[in-house]
Amino acid sequence: MPPPELLFKLNVDATLMEAGGRVGFSGIVRDHLNDVLATICSNSKWFARRSWLKLWLFVMISLLPKTVVHSCYRSSAINVVNLVKNPIECLADIGVVIKDIHNLLSSIPSSSVHFDSRSSNKVAYRLAK
Repeated sequence: MPPPELLFKLNVDATLMEAGGRVGFSGIVRDHLNDVLATICSNSKWFARRSWLKLWLFVMISLLPKTVVHSCYRSSAINVVNLVKNPIECLADIGVVIKDIHNLLSSIPSSSVHFDSRSSNKVAYRLAK
């Protein structure tokens, strides 16, 4: 489902491939017409959850146009979505990354983060593989 007019949507996904110990990551930016504006995908060696969140933050920053006023981030990674949506400071080792994501989102006045089921995020999932 495309975002409302003047809103951008970023779908992200990651997949772990036990064979070869690799992780795939992808992101897709769409506009209100559901046109794809940008994509990114990478496939690399396994890395820690903290690194995965840093990559998620990097994609959020790098894929969106510099003049973004409204944005909507969607992921099928419910744990990441829950961490980002929680207003309480995260004291775990990834707390610094979560704080960076909160700071980024607060700089975009009409931004939001949502969970999408894998079936709603098929293109990002396929790119991640």
